[in-house]
Amino acid sequence: MVSITASCALVSTMLVSPVLAEPAPQEKTEPKVDHKVLTMDELISEYLPRLQKNAEAGNQLSQETLGNVYYKGETIQQDFKKAAKWYRKAAKQDSTHAKFMLGLMYFDGSGVKKDGKKAVEWFTQAAEAGHAGAQFNLALIYDEGSSKNRDIKKALHWYEKAAMQGNIYAAYNLATLYFSGNGVDEDMGEAYFWISRALAAPGKPMFKITQLKKHIEAKISDKQLKTAKKKLEKLKETK
Repeated sequence: MVSITASCALVSTMLVSPVLAEPAPQEKTEPKVDHKVLTMDELISEYLPRLQKNAEAGNQLSQETLGNVYYKGETIQQDFKKAAKWYRKAAKQDSTHAKFMLGLMYFDGSGVKKDGKKAVEWFTQAAEAGHAGAQFNLALIYDEGSSKNRDIKKALHWYEKAAMQGNIYAAYNLATLYFSGNGVDEDMGEAYFWISRALAAPGKPMFKITQLKKHIEAKISDKQLKTAKKKLEKLKETK
């Protein structure tokens, strides 16, 4: 492109000193912006092919996202089989979320043949990677299994892992177990500790949580209460 200065003609020689002419004033033009709001269908029609291409090229995040798109079915036709396909590919690349979702799908039989053993395998992989939802689901499976398959030790382990990450349901279930002595020794101190953790979660506490706290407080001894509160204070200090 020719510069403005080089393209200007000299002023008439009637002037004492020839100078370059000033460029003629030009109207300022604002760049045109298309303010059209795209519909979700239009967004997907443009975005999905690129997402698919990246997923097929082996991009883990794209595979995981594509799995989410097909699983939720909010913007395109829901397809659990395709969701499972892309979650498997992402899981092979160590996607914790994909492992968790495969656990859900095998547990429910969504897009795959229902298989409790495979559900536990996928939940375990996600739980070991620190996924709080997988930790809670795994604990629930071990807690609510049949008398033959129930494993309260593993249930407590995974409930605690999830509860320490702020999972309110895990904390509530722990409080319930220790309050009722269902599979564990009744312990009002532990029950108080975990119900307090549940109450510390953001948002308005569920009615059943506040009710359980009242029942625990009615049974707990002064010594147990003191120990539990000390444990809660120690936890705050470590944060």
